[in-house]
Amino acid sequence: MRTRAAVLLGVAHAWHPAVQGACTRQRRSRDAVVWLGQRKHSSYDASHGNTLNASLASVVTHYRAIRAADVLIWHEGDLSRSDVDSPSEVNVRFCRLAPRTGWGRGRGQDRIRPRETRWSEGYMRMIRFYAVTGWDTLRHLGYEWWMRMDDDSFFLSNIDYNVFDAMRGGGYVYGFRALSRECDRMFGAFVDVYREDHGLPPLLDDG
Repeated sequence: MRTRAAVLLGVAHAWHPAVQGACTRQRRSRDAVVWLGQRKHSSYDASHGNTLNASLASVVTHYRAIRAADVLIWHEGDLSRSDVDSPSEVNVRFCRLAPRTGWGRGRGQDRIRPRETRWSEGYMRMIRFYAVTGWDTLRHLGYEWWMRMDDDSFFLSNIDYNVFDAMRGGGYVYGFRALSRECDRMFGAFVDVYREDHGLPPLLDDG
């Protein structure tokens, strides 16, 4: 099992009409913990007890400050509240993935075929959402900070502080709970060289 969470900074924007009705419930925080969920995955049932629900439960158990944030579960319409064990003390919002919320291929990309067939269409959409379109979508929903969780990522130890407050107070723009370089080839070295070339401070460990 892995522990992986990234906290990303976005400049606060006002609510935007493009995201009207995208999520259930009302926003209660400027901080969000984000999952992409789906009932059926190519290799497992994502609503099963050892995936999305277990991931959410691990965060609720080990990170009490999640109660001060909103939880956003993004899906393509195949998940409902009955599929997810959502604690009453946590503001869990179900949000619909659609072109207007940044899901899918970009303009002019419909006929492009991937060079490598090992990556599914859904996987590439996920990467685009997290790397490109999700920023504006979360800003338009009124969020300033978000923490990405995969539905097979877990918190295995207690985090006794508010991660978002620590990021804000420390002037950080990006962070992670644990480093997991999975088949990264040259990317890890690229990040290290970029940090050194731009005079960025070394990585800090929260212990």
